[in-house]
Amino acid sequence: MSQKQRDLEYYEALLNHIKTPSIRSGTGIRTAALEHLVLGTPQSELARKHGVAQSNLNRLIKRIRELDAWVGYISQLRAARDEKA
Repeated sequence: MSQKQRDLEYYEALLNHIKTPSIRSGTGIRTAALEHLVLGTPQSELARKHGVAQSNLNRLIKRIRELDAWVGYISQLRAARDEKA
């Protein structure tokens, strides 16, 4: 499995934890967010391509990055706990 495929699966898992109905059902904004996070395509280009508001896309990407930071923090705590055991 390539790194991009692993990144895609990881970000999809994070997206699944966002409970906002428009995010869970809106394929355009989900796809745009994933393309930005995995491929690095500019948000403005993706917003036009997928017909979503750039502000909404920016807000979603910010939430995903916040979740990613929490995952990293929890992983560090778990690793520290396991070292002590």
